Amino acid sequence: MRPLSATVAVLVLVGVVGTGLVILNFDELAGGGDAPANATVSELSPRVTVSGADYENETGNGTYTCMASGPTPGFYAVHGRLVVERPVENGDDPAQFAATAWVADDERDHLGNVTLGSGETELFRLRDVVENDGTAAADESVTVHARVTHDGEPVANATRTVEVVEFGEVDCEPAEAIGPVGEST
Repeated sequence: MRPLSATVAVLVLVGVVGTGLVILNFDELAGGGDAPANATVSELSPRVTVSGADYENETGNGTYTCMASGPTPGFYAVHGRLVVERPVENGDDPAQFAATAWVADDERDHLGNVTLGSGETELFRLRDVVENDGTAAADESVTVHARVTHDGEPVANATRTVEVVEFGEVDCEPAEAIGPVGEST
C-alpha cells in the first residue's frame, strides 16, 4: 500500500468513527439527555362546596337521628377531576409524576403518583374536606390550583376560579320515632 493511500484510509476511518459517535451521542450533545420528563394538565374541573346545613335548628331537646349531605359545617369540600397527559414523543421512557391540588395557600391535597409512558393519560379525582378558616364562602369565588411534578420539579400547573356553592341539607327525626329494623312505628 502506498503512503498516500494509507493516509486517506486512516482519515476515512477516523471520519466514519467520529460521525458515528456524534450520531450516537446527539441527544446528549444537544442537551436533551437530562431534560425533565414532560406532562400537561389537560383538564382541571373542580367544585367547591360549603355546608348549608344547620343542625341546631333541626333538633330540639332529646336524641335525634339525622341524615345529612354535603361537607360538615365549618368545613369546605373540593371535588372534581384532574387529567394529566404525557405527550407523544419518540423514545420516551415511562416517567413518574406526582399530582397536587389545593385552594388558597394550603398546598396539601396530594392526589397521588403515576407512571406515564409516551401518549398516556391519568385521571385523578379531587376529594378533600378542609377546615374552613374563611377561605370559602357561598356565592364567592375561590381559585383551585393544580401542580404536576417530576423528580420534585414542576412540569405543569393549572388554576381554575370557581364559585363556591352552598350544599347540604339535614333531615332529622326524634330517635323514638325510629324503631328497630323490621318494626314499624
